[in-house]
Order: sequence, then C-alpha cells, then structure tokens
Amino acid sequence: MITEEIIRHIDAEISRLTEARDLIAGTVRTKVARGPRKSGLVAPKPRALRTKRSISPEGRARIAAAQKLRWAKQKRAKDKR
Repeated sequence: MITEEIIRHIDAEISRLTEARDLIAGTVRTKVARGPRKSGLVAPKPRALRTKRSISPEGRARIAAAQKLRWAKQKRAKDKR
C-alpha cells in the first residue's frame, strides 16, 4: 500500500508543477471534473469532434453513375458465362 501512496504524492506533485508551468507560460488550462486515474501518469488524448459531412447532388450523381457502371460490368460478365 505504501507504493500507491507514493504514486499519489508524485501525481499530485506533477499536477502542481504542471499548473505552475501553465501559469508562468500563460497557457492556463481549465480542469475537467473526472475521477482519479489508475496510473495518473498518462494524459488522455483529446478527442476531435466530428462534423456531419454532406455530399453535393453532383457528387451523388457521380457515385450513382459509377455504381451503375459496376452493375453493368457484372451483368456483362455474368451473361458471358
């Protein structure tokens, strides 16, 4: 149990030093309310927000034409058998 306590103290010190560095550098980060980490040493990667993409009518027409060509090619290959 003593190693867990030492790790918690180290994590607290790292957090304190990171906050001090951010204050000095002028890049203050807002804290997100989270539960304690098991390792505490690895910061999570920020997730990129995905935006919903839409396709133009011309793009839809190109995709439809390409698919029709694929179907025609398959039908021709099937008829040759």
